Formats: sequence, structure tokens, C-alpha cells
Amino acid sequence: MSVESEIHARAAAVTGLDDLISGRISEGRLEQNTTLPAIVYNRISAVPVSAMGSDVGLTPTTMQFGLYAATAAALRTLREQFLLAFQRWRTVSGSPRIQATFVDNMFGNPYDSDVKDYHQLIDCTFWAED
Repeated sequence: MSVESEIHARAAAVTGLDDLISGRISEGRLEQNTTLPAIVYNRISAVPVSAMGSDVGLTPTTMQFGLYAATAAALRTLREQFLLAFQRWRTVSGSPRIQATFVDNMFGNPYDSDVKDYHQLIDCTFWAED
């Protein structure tokens, strides 16, 4: 299992978020003509924590999420559900076990006139136990 698989499982398990995106969460980029709302994500970094020459078994993994919606109101709703699902989220089992999740940044919600959608970027760090 991976942090990414835990993210997919969490998105599917949180009813409010899954009701909005219906499984439309993917790695990489938003495919053309994707039904909105949708979420894409990319791994930004994952560096194991070392202390005094040994690993402590934790890897903070930073992911950037792109939230996409057709209207500003739909984007606000998607953002609220995303934060309910992931802000301060942790798991009690699984591999990796997520010890804590922190929202690091949230960047505006510009309207993209080329593709006619609203989007917002949110960076989260998942502290994963190896």
C-alpha cells in the first residue's frame, strides 16, 4: 500500500466528498472533458526522517491537490468536504499508517477562462509510518 492508496480509500469513505466527486480523484492531471467536480493530486516530496544515523520510521509525504469545479459555489463546497476528509486525518491501521495530516497551503480559486472552470490548489503533508 501507499499514501496514494490511503488517499483514495479516504476519499471514497467520506460520504460528503464521495457524493461530490463520485470517485473522480486521480494522480497527475485532469483529463480533458472530465465531469466536474474532480480532484487531481501529485506527490511533491517524501523524505524519510533520520535521527542520529538511523531512520525513525516516519516519512512526511507532501501532496498537492487540485480541486476543480464548474462554479465558484461548487468549488467552495468541494473545498469544505475535502478539508473535512483530510484536515488532521489519521489512520489507526494500514500500511502505511498515517499518523497525522496537515494542510500546509491553500492557493486562491481563480477562474480559468480557457477551460471554463474554477480551481484551487491545496498542499497537505501526510506523516506516514513506514
